[in-house]
Amino acid sequence: MEHAGFEVLHERSCRLSPQHGAGKGAALEVHLHRFPVRVQGVPADAVAQVLERSAIITRGLEDVLLGISEDDALNALMVRAGLDARALSLLRAYCMLLWQVKKFATRQTIREALVTNPALARAPSGK
Repeated sequence: MEHAGFEVLHERSCRLSPQHGAGKGAALEVHLHRFPVRVQGVPADAVAQVLERSAIITRGLEDVLLGISEDDALNALMVRAGLDARALSLLRAYCMLLWQVKKFATRQTIREALVTNPALARAPSGK
């Protein structure tokens, strides 16, 4: 959650044991986790824009949890720039290429520069 630009305020979890649909002899147990969050690095007047990006953010977080997408600081650009997982993958590839061609900064510094300048991060994807 932190890499996506959220600050987790606290966690609430509970265990559920549904009575129906578990099948013969199978004990189904589900753990439900709730994370109230605060958006980091976004001005209060821009929170509405973040809510408009909820579908992109949800899909992106799902990809990270499933191991389809990387879990790094660039994920904050889902929130700050509205970039989807494909655009972030392209941006990661550009960052790796830039770092390999000219090592003028660390990979972390390059990522931080993009996260703090979302308009620059949107440029390669044309969004």
